[in-house]
Amino acid sequence: MSRRTGPGGFLISRRRQGNTTPYGAHDELEAPLQAFVRRECKRRDLLHYHTHRSERSERGFPDSVIVGPRGVMFRELKSNIGRPDPHQLRWILRLRAAGADAAIWTPKDRRSGQILNDLNWLARAPGRTRTLPADLAKTLYLFSRADEEPAAGAHWDAGSAHVDHDRWHLHAQTTIRMVLAALPHTPDQVGQWLREHHLTSPEASRVFAALRDDLARSATGLS
Repeated sequence: MSRRTGPGGFLISRRRQGNTTPYGAHDELEAPLQAFVRRECKRRDLLHYHTHRSERSERGFPDSVIVGPRGVMFRELKSNIGRPDPHQLRWILRLRAAGADAAIWTPKDRRSGQILNDLNWLARAPGRTRTLPADLAKTLYLFSRADEEPAAGAHWDAGSAHVDHDRWHLHAQTTIRMVLAALPHTPDQVGQWLREHHLTSPEASRVFAALRDDLARSATGLS
């Protein structure tokens, strides 16, 4: 049977006499995946809603609605051989267009850790303040993965197991100490630095701009 692609690039199922036509093997089914999602939501104190009997419900509405400190997720669950039908696809695309976090999960996402990454992110309370060490640690990690891992930022934010956060926080602390050591400290050193940059009674914005220029030139010289 040929496959059809719907809006958004999703593969969609063909329907015959109102039933979705299966694509082949039945080794990885939707029911165990739904049980897994429900169990992991409970472990993280996430609210999880699933309509068990959908005969009288709106057609295509996502299988799981999950609520946590960071917001709401809508997830359609499919086996590895399943595809969203046009009604399900319409809901996913409309939710996304409205700014909602809507997607499709399959057993492959369970094996890759994507489902747990998404749930971990949703369960974590958003940080109230940003700190320079934390921002720098993430920036260093993203620089190291810029070419090979486009989703590096998502993995960092989700707390993925394969991301060594402690290592990058240590790198950030070391970098901050190195920059601090290179900055002028004494009044004479500060005065000399200001004169070299032609800054007399400068505004803070001009000082930071000059400092950024110095750091940028240094980084260019090291590249």
